[in-house]
Amino acid sequence: MTQSSNFQIGKHRIGSDEPVFIIAEIGATHGGDADRAIKMIEAAADCGAHAVKLQTVDPDFSYRKGTPSHEIFHELKIDEDDLLRMKRAADALGLILFSTPGDFPSFEQALRLDLQLLKVSSGLMTNKPLVEAIAKTGKPMIISSGMAYLDEIARSVRFAKEAGARDLAVLHCTATYPCPDEALNLNAIATISDALRLPVGFSDHTHDELACAASVAAGAVILEKHLALSEELAGPEAGTACDPAAFKRMVDNVKRVSAMRGSGVKEPNVLELQGRILNRRRLMAIGPISKGTVITKDHVGLMRGKLEDHGLSPELYEDVLGTIAARDITENEPIRMGMVIEKYVANDACKYE
Repeated sequence: MTQSSNFQIGKHRIGSDEPVFIIAEIGATHGGDADRAIKMIEAAADCGAHAVKLQTVDPDFSYRKGTPSHEIFHELKIDEDDLLRMKRAADALGLILFSTPGDFPSFEQALRLDLQLLKVSSGLMTNKPLVEAIAKTGKPMIISSGMAYLDEIARSVRFAKEAGARDLAVLHCTATYPCPDEALNLNAIATISDALRLPVGFSDHTHDELACAASVAAGAVILEKHLALSEELAGPEAGTACDPAAFKRMVDNVKRVSAMRGSGVKEPNVLELQGRILNRRRLMAIGPISKGTVITKDHVGLMRGKLEDHGLSPELYEDVLGTIAARDITENEPIRMGMVIEKYVANDACKYE
């Protein structure tokens, strides 16, 4: 998997060979209560998240009246003064507060709040006017890709780049709530990365934290997971949001899996170098071998010895058989170059060389 175009968000580098950027999604779990949202921001910081994401929506511009979404987001709407209070709380904790603006009024609000990062949700990915408006700000942007074909993702990325986006990432996402394991398709992370050569992450909608760690093993460099103060307070994200304890486990597991991934170069690590010497078999004398003895399989064993026992490689076993001991060899002595000589037949007699 090839990734390029690493970029900076605040103090965080985004991309391969960088720590995974972890986002706590609280847009639908604060219940429209700014005080609860601030508690969730504090919980996200305690859990080890780097950023907190909101869904800022003006329901009258985003959803047809009478639809469930219109009703839900009326209940979830937080006024701008409270959003500013939430941003200050996040700033004080060293977190990046950002948003998925759902419409142009919400986009303009995000600009007034001077959010460092903006996101395009899966449902808005084909909203070319909004994608372009976000891209023109020059701010880092993330595009989620639920429900999308690869060529649709590529089109949205092209629209963003043509409008001026330079710091851009894509999240693989399955827009099913909650998402069953067999629908995750985590191998698509590598597919998107290879096709677009952008940092690629994962937006998780499963019921627990396992898929997030698995996505890091699959190459995700950004993670987004819903956070709720409790299962009872998860609201519309019940079944997909983690409580703080589960979110903290997810962060810890992500760090472990990140360390496990390594460089991808297959070579012995520092801890293995001594083991190469100690554990690999070498040619050693099974018993004493007198000088001039023709060596057979009864004389030579393939043994593990001590660190200082640098005998010949097992690859030379067949070559050593039939040679002649050039000197006396003691029992369990490693057989090295110069301890045996090749046997020749010339003029009907054996000679050494």
